[in-house]
Amino acid sequence: MLIFSVLSYFGFFYQEIAGLWLARKGMHLHGLIWHISCGAICVLLSCFTLIPLLFKEDLSKSNKIYLFLLTIFFIICLYLTGSRGYYIAGGITYLSIFVFYIIKMRKFKIPLIICLLCLVITAVLFSNNKFMQDRIHNTSVTKEWSLTNRIEAYKVAITVFEENFVFGTGPRQGVRQKDVFKKLNVAQDDNARHLHSMYLNILADFGIIGFIIFSGIIFLILKELFTQYRRENSILALCLLFAWISFLIGDCFDTVLRGPRVAMDYFWLTAVVLNKRKS
Repeated sequence: MLIFSVLSYFGFFYQEIAGLWLARKGMHLHGLIWHISCGAICVLLSCFTLIPLLFKEDLSKSNKIYLFLLTIFFIICLYLTGSRGYYIAGGITYLSIFVFYIIKMRKFKIPLIICLLCLVITAVLFSNNKFMQDRIHNTSVTKEWSLTNRIEAYKVAITVFEENFVFGTGPRQGVRQKDVFKKLNVAQDDNARHLHSMYLNILADFGIIGFIIFSGIIFLILKELFTQYRRENSILALCLLFAWISFLIGDCFDTVLRGPRVAMDYFWLTAVVLNKRKS
């Protein structure tokens, strides 16, 4: 699907199918989902190609080339999504993977080549894309609607949480607290479904109790994956560990984890990998 989305991005394929966007030409890569969710998928897939490439030493030369090319492709797809939140999440994740690799394997050639190649390709794409240039140059917490809207949503979420500290307001009710929006002089969007941060959204909807439960679930997932990696040197568990790190960073700026699509991909893959250990 990402291949068709890239073709669509550059005008070589349909931009939408059945009302779902593959890409908006020269703007965002969507992959039939929202561009931010597509960013999360790109980081997930790149973890499953980059980490075996770096840490699985018994790979054949042809498999290494294949994984290398896929890694570059997924990272470029991440760039084309235009998701600045996942630029941050992906950047931190890739840096963490490279640092871990250099410390563990005492090598740095492959990370260096990947970084240089991705920088060259993204620089060429950036220099020929007016939309992307404007998006990066106009990034401002005071002037750009996308960011100012998030800042206002965070203020609403914090206020709702303070007023409903223990159990919150209920599922998807934090974004519907008209009195809070009015008190903070923030415009309310009747079609809004969340408050642009998974963590603040949980606090507003489910209070401190819900946040503790959520944190416990995430902690157990990471603990189980780390345990499997330590005991079995599981490459798949390591892939998911870093993928979850990127997801949790990315959801500081959005609420992809609450949705039924990308979030379920993470949970299903985690269940498959952990079930392998149990069996």
